[in-house]
Amino acid sequence: ALFGPGYADAKPALILVVASQFVRACFGPNVQILTLMRLQKPMAIVFGLSVVMLVATNLLLIPSFGLVGAAAAVAVTTVVWAAALAVVLHRGAGLRADVLVARSGRVSYAPDSAVR
Repeated sequence: ALFGPGYADAKPALILVVASQFVRACFGPNVQILTLMRLQKPMAIVFGLSVVMLVATNLLLIPSFGLVGAAAAVAVTTVVWAAALAVVLHRGAGLRADVLVARSGRVSYAPDSAVR
């Protein structure tokens, strides 16, 4: 083992967090695009709700599942946060930045009326 036997118990938690970051990356650079499109207000609302969700899921999962519960809370919140930002980007600017659009070869663009 790279870090020693004491870290073996953290493997499931690490897998959950890494998987959630992979899924988040698949949603694309939504934060950066929303900032460039001047859509910080709805983005801030998503961030605030995500913090509330993270606290709630931690309170719910940590007592029963410990470290894995905390990792699951982070994973679920991260995926919901990324999906919510993708919805905000699509509704606010008519854009999609996820890996499915990039892979399809279709160019995603915003009509002039959607840009504020």
